[in-house]
Amino acid sequence: MKAVPAIDPGVFRRALEAALRRMSDGSLVVFSGAVAKARSGSAFAASKLFSGVDDGSSVNVAVRNPSDSGVYVYLARVSVLPGGKVRVDVYSDPSILGGSAVPVLGLGIGYGSPHAELRSGVTIVTGSPRLTLSSATGIDIVPPGAVVVPPGHRLVIKVTNESGAQQDVSLLMTWWEEPG
Repeated sequence: MKAVPAIDPGVFRRALEAALRRMSDGSLVVFSGAVAKARSGSAFAASKLFSGVDDGSSVNVAVRNPSDSGVYVYLARVSVLPGGKVRVDVYSDPSILGGSAVPVLGLGIGYGSPHAELRSGVTIVTGSPRLTLSSATGIDIVPPGAVVVPPGHRLVIKVTNESGAQQDVSLLMTWWEEPG
């Protein structure tokens, strides 16, 4: 098994402080570049509520960046909000089938459409998780911009209910796109 490198607390604190900003009214801005991205029409958000997910069942959401998009997709936030304990598996470039489109909101109202495509209910045909997390209170999977989906690639988030009962699961994603 490959060893995971330790994170220096001082480096982590400085990186966190650099990412967190306060507005003049004292409100916290987690990703200060979001306003500029929204104004340029390159910031987007999508959410999906999965109601009544049975214990032991999974739900999947895919983020696909078409090979002809001409942009890189920078995930600003991927949050899973369960009603109980869940396991989250993140797949990089798995083979997938089916699914239905998830509506996307442009954060710069009235600007263009995203290049990235989101689909819920996809079936993972082949692939292994690159990351697995477990929580009963909610999970933020990525810090802003830490995961980049280049043209021609996809990311799948698989959420498995491990609560012992049926529960609702919500998934929230925000991202921006930049020419590559």
